[in-house]
Amino acid sequence: MIGADILSVESVGQLSQEEKQLFIPYLQKQGLSTSIFDCFDAMINQMSALNLYYLKISTRGQVVGVCFFSEFTQHHLSFMLGRKYRNNCLINKVLSYFPIHFAYAGTDPFTASLHDPLIVIDKQWTDKSLMAIYEFYKVRAAPFCIIESRQCHSKTSQDIISIARGERAFFDADGYVSFADYLTEHKKLARRERQYLKQYSPVMIKTTLTDADILQMRACFESSAVNALEIMPMQELMNQRFAALIAILEYAKHFLLILEGKIVAFMSVIESGNQLGGVMGGVSAEMHKKYKKHAIYERVISAIIKYSIENNIQFCAFSYKNNVTKCRYLNHFSKTYFHIQPLNMYRKLQLQLLKYFWSLRDMDKFD
Repeated sequence: MIGADILSVESVGQLSQEEKQLFIPYLQKQGLSTSIFDCFDAMINQMSALNLYYLKISTRGQVVGVCFFSEFTQHHLSFMLGRKYRNNCLINKVLSYFPIHFAYAGTDPFTASLHDPLIVIDKQWTDKSLMAIYEFYKVRAAPFCIIESRQCHSKTSQDIISIARGERAFFDADGYVSFADYLTEHKKLARRERQYLKQYSPVMIKTTLTDADILQMRACFESSAVNALEIMPMQELMNQRFAALIAILEYAKHFLLILEGKIVAFMSVIESGNQLGGVMGGVSAEMHKKYKKHAIYERVISAIIKYSIENNIQFCAFSYKNNVTKCRYLNHFSKTYFHIQPLNMYRKLQLQLLKYFWSLRDMDKFD
């Protein structure tokens, strides 16, 4: 009986292969495999500055769940603001006086958006595992514990504040036999594909990158981050350590659009089961404007859709629905929430203010 079980939580740097195998039945039901752990494992090994770890949830010596976490000190919550307010000098000045220590469990890039950061052996453990995690951080005295989820979890505690973060964007390949089938539904995309391929080479797929590739991809990544509607709390560190992060994705596929002899847009994806998840991507704002009629970001998205259909990939995750290309050409969207536990009234007031600004970010228009 689950209700009678007491859950224990501990932080660990790695999971054993035996522990990962416990999740195989659940992951297979989701169309995934244990490779969903690979990106986070590699980041733990190579990027100590991000302070990454697993929280392992157990009962009676049996592991029932794990959660991907990063912990931040001397940080402020401006990343939760929309672009309209994120660059507001006054708001950021006020927030800078209140640096906080918080624990964050997110999907980008930890699980490549393929699953919530909490993975359980059975869905019946989800809510109880979440509450065990929140209790764990009460003992650690982290002022905030932030867990991202596509589920609007049942209210098991009045202390938890939920913020609707937006919608995640996916492509569901069900029903498509060929890419031509897909293009018949998107005639504007088909026309742009033909026009582009008359003049330029198609998107390239690489698994091994050169130093020059990484340098050009970083420029695209940073260009996108400046103009992004939404950013990650570890965005600054990822900018600084981009080369290290991209280099550890030796099992990833990199979709590269090359114009004028350099990479102008890219997306790196990992495969888990019969699904693809985007780990990171970017587009040069300068080249996007120069080649506007060819919609270079659109070319990368369509290349991944084409690859998925032709290689029996069922589902592709593309992070948030934050631009018109995703709105037009992806076909499945899922609401996402931040579930946050502030540990005192002062933090609750601070968070309610941020919640207000966050609610206004829907006023931002897609590029």
